Amino acid sequence: LDGGVRMVHRRTVDNALTELECDHLTASIEEDLKTRRLSSVRADGQVWARSQGREMTAQLAIYNAPLGVLEATGGDGGEVLVSDPRSGEPLNARAIRWTLPTGRIEVIDPGAISGPR
Repeated sequence: LDGGVRMVHRRTVDNALTELECDHLTASIEEDLKTRRLSSVRADGQVWARSQGREMTAQLAIYNAPLGVLEATGGDGGEVLVSDPRSGEPLNARAIRWTLPTGRIEVIDPGAISGPR
């Protein structure tokens, strides 16, 4: 799907919602004789996601629906930004892995790090 795509997915692992908006979205579906399930999603371009109050922006995100895991990168030197309105503490990195059911965020690539001289 292309152009201002919005997806809302209710995770089976914890019954919570994952919201995702982007420029381009590709979804993979698994199906058998009785059910159809979202397997994975690739979101490209101006990616925004929200789950349980936290929000994330990136350029590319891969969503593993059965596990509720979102991996995101800033792309071309950009950053991923994760914000939590409850804590007010933003997180910036070049790549992250967000395990949505537990809320755990792992920094895969912190990007450039600078400190005082």
